[in-house]
Amino acid sequence: MGDAFARTSSPEELKKIAAEIQTEVYDQVIDIPLGQYLVTAAWRKSLSGVLDGPATPVFWNVDKSE
Repeated sequence: MGDAFARTSSPEELKKIAAEIQTEVYDQVIDIPLGQYLVTAAWRKSLSGVLDGPATPVFWNVDKSE
């Protein structure tokens, strides 16, 4: 199905193949979302340069002012 999707240029055929792929994915239960969460982080006001990373803050570029 993926190969046929890549080789097709007709929008109608693309929609048909995409629907078939979605049906197959739902039948195989490839992914089950278990929820969402947020990571909380806190730091002192005297710290500057703390960068937000994808999951947690990144601690390079940090400077502490007195």
